[in-house]
Amino acid sequence: MSDIDQDPNRVAIAFIEYYYNLIHSGTENLYQLYSQNAVLRHGDYKAPLSADVVAVEGPAEIKAHWNKSKLAGSKVMIQSIDASKSFQDSILIVCVGELAPKSSHDTESVAYKFVQTFLLVPTVKRSVYDVYNDVLNFLPDVDSNYDPEPESATETPDSAEKGEVFSVQSKETTPETGEGEEEEPEQPERQPERPVASKPMSWADQIASAAAKKVEAKKTKESKESKEEKRERREDKKEDEKKEDKKDKKEEEEFRKHKSQMVNKKGQVVYPIYVKGVTSAITDEELQKHLEENFGNVDLCKIDRMIALVNFTEQSSQKKAIKTGTIQVKGVEIKLEPRAKKDTAPVVAKKKRKGGKNGGVSEDGFRKVGK
Repeated sequence: MSDIDQDPNRVAIAFIEYYYNLIHSGTENLYQLYSQNAVLRHGDYKAPLSADVVAVEGPAEIKAHWNKSKLAGSKVMIQSIDASKSFQDSILIVCVGELAPKSSHDTESVAYKFVQTFLLVPTVKRSVYDVYNDVLNFLPDVDSNYDPEPESATETPDSAEKGEVFSVQSKETTPETGEGEEEEPEQPERQPERPVASKPMSWADQIASAAAKKVEAKKTKESKESKEEKRERREDKKEDEKKEDKKDKKEEEEFRKHKSQMVNKKGQVVYPIYVKGVTSAITDEELQKHLEENFGNVDLCKIDRMIALVNFTEQSSQKKAIKTGTIQVKGVEIKLEPRAKKDTAPVVAKKKRKGGKNGGVSEDGFRKVGK
């Protein structure tokens, strides 16, 4: 037997299942369950009260017995299993049931009641057991052996034997019933119905039923867990969508405060940002190339001192740049910021205050320096 908990009941159930499975499938390997000094004593199911029993000892004799045993291929129905610990950690098992030997014809085999007792002893491995004693007794069928006495024949009156004919009195002159009265017929006494005992399940059916219930319970549990997981995933998804919507709304609200677009000289709509922290080591072309590689096509890139005005041709490029916030160009960290709407007001005012056509300010909002 394989390793298993040393609980006597669990050991007994596992052993009984394995033992009778071997009897049903083939007895040639049964001798391997017995210890070196094992004793086997089996009665005859055809003569349960006979003193002529099989008694063998040791693996060789036990193997020879099982090779010629008539119990090979038998079907067994277990009614009860009792187990308890015994001397030096051994386990005593008493099994009660019915055994139907394999029929040589197509007719249904007859089942015989039996009691089988095993003594399992632990091996060097304390959780592995061998059979030390195997005692099998068949019980006589009391109902079939009992021959009830035949019922005595009903005595016949002498007058009947003589062939006399009895006259029947009319109901008008019958003294027992009275004139004109009919005698009610006697109701036969109703015998109480005997409860029909349900047929006990075989150990194989019990194991199959328990396994089916276990599988069904597992499926039910998995179904409940699956429903719970789906519900949690839906709730998490809804929560993430709410957070994403809230974030998008916040970004949209912030973006509305900025100057999101303007028109260039060619009459095309562009999307401006401010680039701050630009040093003299960075040229217009270098900055434009870096911005295009990271965010998209740039329509205009002009650096004035430490600030550059950049116009993107796509709004998505503008949003991506503002969301990024900072980048490094030639080892210098520069800031990408939105161009606020209020930033355009001073430029217009300067245009009006200064003399001349443009008042010294370019169309892009930068003051002209030099000639």
